[in-house]
Amino acid sequence: MRSTMKVLLAAAVMLAGSLLPLNIAQAAAPGFAAPWPCGQQRQYYHHSSEVVNAIDFNIAGSGDLGTPALASAAGTVIEVVHGSSGYGNYVRVSHGGSWTTLVAHLQSTSVVNGQHVVTGQELGKVGSTGNSSGPHLHYEQELNGVNQRIVIDGVTLQYTSAINHHTSRNCGSTVDQIGLYRPENGTFYFPGGASARLGDAGMVPLAGDWNRDGIDTIGVYNEENQTFYLKNSNTSGNADGAFRFGNKGDIPLVGDWDGDGYDTIAVYRPGNQTFYLKNRNDNSGEADGAFRFGSEGDIPLAGNWDGDQYDTIGVYRPDNRTFYLKNRNDNSGDADGAFHFGNNGDLPVVGNWDGDAYDTIGVYRPDNRTFYLKNRNDNSGDPDIVRQFGNFDDLPIAGR
Repeated sequence: MRSTMKVLLAAAVMLAGSLLPLNIAQAAAPGFAAPWPCGQQRQYYHHSSEVVNAIDFNIAGSGDLGTPALASAAGTVIEVVHGSSGYGNYVRVSHGGSWTTLVAHLQSTSVVNGQHVVTGQELGKVGSTGNSSGPHLHYEQELNGVNQRIVIDGVTLQYTSAINHHTSRNCGSTVDQIGLYRPENGTFYFPGGASARLGDAGMVPLAGDWNRDGIDTIGVYNEENQTFYLKNSNTSGNADGAFRFGNKGDIPLVGDWDGDGYDTIAVYRPGNQTFYLKNRNDNSGEADGAFRFGSEGDIPLAGNWDGDQYDTIGVYRPDNRTFYLKNRNDNSGDADGAFHFGNNGDLPVVGNWDGDAYDTIGVYRPDNRTFYLKNRNDNSGDPDIVRQFGNFDDLPIAGR
C-alpha cells in the first residue's frame, strides 16, 4: 500500500550505494518496536549460552504461549523456516539498509516468503520449537548479517542474566490495508492470499481492534438476530465475542468512539437517520450516544477525520457521490466537510492509507473490482492509490 515513489527512492539509494562509500545515514536502524502486542509487558534476559546480542522475551509460567509475535518494523519476509534444530520455526524480515530481524522458536508461522509486512503485523505465534526449554520469543536485530545490540521502542535493552521488563509500544502500523468479504461463502480475503471464514454466508462484514492489541481483526453482523460476532484474530473459527445490539433494519458500523484504543459496536438506523454508539462491547443493549445525521438513503461511515484519536461519524450519499464527515459526535446536524468522489455504483471505504493519522475516503468499484483511495479528504477527484482485488460481488473492508 506504499506509494511507488518509495520504491523509486529505494532503488536510488541502492544505486548511490554502488557508487559511494557506505555512510552512517545509509545504515541507520529503523525505529524498531517491540515484537509483541501493544501495552503488554514481557520479562527479558540474555543468558551466557545465548546467541550473541539476542534477547529472549517471555511471560512467567508459559503465559505467552500462542500469543502473537509481531513485525517490529515494516519490511519483506525473506525466510520462513520450519523445524530447524536450533531456532525451530522462525521468520526473518528484511527492513532495508541491510537491517533484518528474526523471531524464533515459534509455535506456528503466519506469513510467507516475499510477503510485505507492516509494523505490528503478526509473523507467527510464540512457542517452544527447536532448542528451547519453554515457551518464549527469541529475537535478534541484524545489520549486514551481524547481530546488533537490541533497541526497541527507543529503549536500549540491558544484557544481563537478571530478569528485566519492557512494555510494548508496538501499537501496529497506522497504515490500513484493503480486504474483501465474499457474501456467498462468508469468507474474508486479504492481499497476499490469506483468508478467513466467520459465521454463515451473507452476513455484514466488519473489521476493528476489539482487544486493543494494535491489530484490526474480523467480525460480522447478523441482520436476522441483530448480533455482532467478533474475532481477535484473522483466522477461521468461532467468534470470541457475540453482542446483540440494534433493531431490525439497522446498519452496523464500528469505531473507537471514546479514544480508549478499543473499537466498539454501533448501528445506524435509516428510518430516523440516527447513529447509536456504544463505548463497550457488551450485551447491555443501551447506547452511550445517539446522534442524528444524514438523509434517507445515506450509507453510514466512521473514521478519525481530524487526527484526534476519536472516531466520528459520517455518511456517503450515493445520489450525489459525496462523503459528509463530522469531526464531533454531536447533534449539530452540520458536516465539517463534504467531498465528492467516485462513480455511480461505487461502495464507500475509509482508512488511513498513508500513515499520517488521518482517515481518508475511498471507493470500491464492483464493476472492475478496483479500490480507488485518496490520501486527503478533498475535492480533487483524483485517487492516490488504485488497487484491483477481488470478485464482482465482494464487499470492501479495511484495517491495519
